[in-house]
Amino acid sequence: MTSKSELHARIRAREWPDLRCQAREKTCESRDLGPVVAKHKELTLPAWRSWAGAVHIHGHSFLPAAPTLLTGPSVINITTTTARAIWTVDLASYHRVRYKLGILGAWQYTPWTAAPPSTSAAVDLSGLAPEHSAYYIDVQSCIVGDGSAAFAFAPGDDSVYFWTLCSGVYGYANLAASKVGMPPFQYLTLSWTTSVAMNQLQIFNSPFAYGPATAVGTSHSRDYTTFKFLPGTYSFKVKNRNLCNVWGPYSYTHYFSCNAGGDIDFQWDV
Repeated sequence: MTSKSELHARIRAREWPDLRCQAREKTCESRDLGPVVAKHKELTLPAWRSWAGAVHIHGHSFLPAAPTLLTGPSVINITTTTARAIWTVDLASYHRVRYKLGILGAWQYTPWTAAPPSTSAAVDLSGLAPEHSAYYIDVQSCIVGDGSAAFAFAPGDDSVYFWTLCSGVYGYANLAASKVGMPPFQYLTLSWTTSVAMNQLQIFNSPFAYGPATAVGTSHSRDYTTFKFLPGTYSFKVKNRNLCNVWGPYSYTHYFSCNAGGDIDFQWDV
């Protein structure tokens, strides 16, 4: 039996018949990984942009906050067909307005305002319907100008509205007298038109009475159920009050005559 010391000696001398030892070498490579944190170039934005648009940092996206409505909206510089909506926000933004004719009208939209963005919005509306037409508006601001960082249309409850002005043009025309109905119930109708919508009328006529009546639009008339259609010549002239509650002047005078049979046979203007 081989002693422990002999075994060690034979191993060192590589004389053990069943032991195959191969000398191997291991090489270790040293790698320099550099600093742990890489320093990136600092990003500088113009003050008015306020991180406009989505901001991407190391694979994460942060959407910019929408501006906040501070004052308004209100409407100024109203004319027959134009107006200006104004309001303020806390961040420099682009702005737009939606507006509709009447409470049941379809919304129309202005384009986003052009650069430079501002905290004070002033958006002009044009092509509006004149003659005291009611318009409702909502406003919106966005720091990007494409709607991606905008607040919802405000106030959004049909609480901001205005009326366009009246033109002051009346254009009376087509004054006429007509015999209406069938015997024994026949009556006189006086009719005329105005070039713009109007809502009240007055008739100054001879020999029957002067008196007010209500009408809306551009076509107007008034019935006289007690008119006797006696032979003679009669005349009348009219005036209306526009939708801004301003009375126009009287029209020209219209004449008509009734013959012995009670029919209207001639009409003319003076």
